[in-house]
Amino acid sequence: NSAMQRLPDNAHAIAESYIDAALAMDDNMLRSVLQRSYVQYGEHTLLDEIIPHIMRSIGDAWHAGTLRIGQEHLATFRIYTFLLRLFDAITLPDTAPVAISATLHDQNHVIGALSAAVIAREGGWRSLFLGGSMPAAEIAGAVRATGARLLLLSFNYPYDELEMHTELTLLRETVGKQAEIVIGGAPVRQFSRKYPDIGVRYLTDFSELRMVLKRLLS
Repeated sequence: NSAMQRLPDNAHAIAESYIDAALAMDDNMLRSVLQRSYVQYGEHTLLDEIIPHIMRSIGDAWHAGTLRIGQEHLATFRIYTFLLRLFDAITLPDTAPVAISATLHDQNHVIGALSAAVIAREGGWRSLFLGGSMPAAEIAGAVRATGARLLLLSFNYPYDELEMHTELTLLRETVGKQAEIVIGGAPVRQFSRKYPDIGVRYLTDFSELRMVLKRLLS
């Protein structure tokens, strides 16, 4: 539709408005920017296009020294709480299959993992969100305890390549055939070229995730 066609330009304008609100530490405006985007473009576009664009803009402003720590934390927290509301608004029966979403050790950025958990709930999975910086052994324990059929991992810069490989290998061996392991995020293309055969599925975007969620349910 016409709104979707206008999005690439608007995503930049939305991100600029969000950064302006963060600079002013205007929490109501941060909430308003997200709410207006949600109403205008819908949940899929908000999760797939707008929030990632905002998060990149926050990261760029932080690295450029434009945003102070408090401003960056406030801006990120508002997105986190907005996603949590979407997450909690979707209730599923106990019979729905379980997916677990988290980030591995020393991976503290959780917006991608929480977005994936929301998308999984939309797709009929009773997703559980474990948060950031989880040791592989703890994630594996949660998969076993819940009988989860799917593990969603979000992968961010910076990362320790060797440690990441070790943790993913440990997860694959520990989880066994019980759950499919899906990993997405900015470093995935680079990492997957170096480690294509460790038994995890690499995804480049949320539309691929939706297809995997659907396929595993059928």
